[in-house]
Amino acid sequence: MTINMSVHNRLSVTPGAYSGATADVFNVDGIAYKVFRVYGVANPIERVRARFESETAAYSRAAVDSWLQPHTATYHGATEIDDVLDESGQSVGSMYALNCCYRIELLTGDERKFLTTGLREANEHLREAERRFSAMGIDLRDSSVFNGEDAERFKFIDFRLENS
Repeated sequence: MTINMSVHNRLSVTPGAYSGATADVFNVDGIAYKVFRVYGVANPIERVRARFESETAAYSRAAVDSWLQPHTATYHGATEIDDVLDESGQSVGSMYALNCCYRIELLTGDERKFLTTGLREANEHLREAERRFSAMGIDLRDSSVFNGEDAERFKFIDFRLENS
């Protein structure tokens, strides 16, 4: 699989939305591909791999909880990327850990960082989600929530195992 930025949009419309400090997220045929970068704050590669493994393990763990599963982006598994091409077709694959990519459901709606918005304090269903994630050993400190005010439709992304 090659990600081509002229075809596969990088999801970063607002600061913190999908693409962030450690990875870029691309829309590939309606699935969000999170590809971890090897430059910036994510260096060195050992930290990149550890973050990737922690996030994929957390998605797998959340998926087995019947209450949390409908409130997390559907996890479609890890995949290896062959290359990433910029808008002019030039390879920028060296900027990414091509073997550190996972796929999740492409979400829409209002997206906010979970811990920095005050959203949690105003919504009991989000506090309940936080308790359940914590009980499963999942850390939400960098997570975002889509449609957080909607007790039925809210979904989390960008979470990892605690102490990782």
